[in-house]
Amino acid sequence: EHKQHPNEDRHTSVGDLNAELEAARARGFESKIGSDGPKPLNDGAPPVGSTPPAHAFFGVYDGHGGSRCATHASSRLHLLLAHDLALWRASPKSALEAAFGLIEAELRQIYVATPEEKSGTCACAAVVRGHRLIVGWTGDCRALLLRPEGHAKECVQLTTDHRATESKENSRILKAGGEIKDGRVWGALMPSRTLGDFPWKDMGPGLSAVPEVTEVELTEDDKYLVIGSDGVFDALSNKAIAKIVCKMTGTAQKVCNELVKEMKKKPSGDDTTLIVVQLGPAPGATKRPPSL
Repeated sequence: EHKQHPNEDRHTSVGDLNAELEAARARGFESKIGSDGPKPLNDGAPPVGSTPPAHAFFGVYDGHGGSRCATHASSRLHLLLAHDLALWRASPKSALEAAFGLIEAELRQIYVATPEEKSGTCACAAVVRGHRLIVGWTGDCRALLLRPEGHAKECVQLTTDHRATESKENSRILKAGGEIKDGRVWGALMPSRTLGDFPWKDMGPGLSAVPEVTEVELTEDDKYLVIGSDGVFDALSNKAIAKIVCKMTGTAQKVCNELVKEMKKKPSGDDTTLIVVQLGPAPGATKRPPSL
């Protein structure tokens, strides 16, 4: 992670969601929205063999207008996702959408109790389970899959930027009856999908909390996952990031340090948070590790 100055961004890195959820339960974790919340894993004995392998979770939350929404989402989204085993097994896409919806409902309760709390956050959450990668996002945080070796050295952008100026989002907002002024939803927000931001959501339709979700099958060529707030990509293009990573050998921390070094040469003035995840052995190694 890199933060240029005290900011409103938050991040989450969890190596094993199951273990994290059990630890949270021991601390008294529960859904804050009562009976409409997800069914706990320990509601009845699960069938033999039903427990999934360890899931790793990584999230970047780019807050604005304050840090409360980003802080809340970063502390709970992964737990709400892990909280509903049955839905996750049936449809990871639906599970991520549901977790985002639950966070939005919790943030709405916070806003009702404290109307002066007007913050919001973009979010990008990635779950790695063996050779599967599922990414859900709202806003303009970005996830990249880097392949520095093999026949196709490339950088694959897994997400699309949810901004009012993007054609698809622009059409969605206007079709819903929303308004775009000066490239901003309701003249206020550049991101077109966020968590929180209720003063603007209450103005009318258009600003959405519904995430987009994508799923990919990882291959031996997929070495690094990069997740960052938009400030990262204001400083470095996807191509620049790929060029840096393709020259690197070593751990994810080493790659992250090099990217931070380059970012400092081109400060964007925006908050910047960056996570680099090593998906397989470092370039030059011959065997993928059996687990993550």
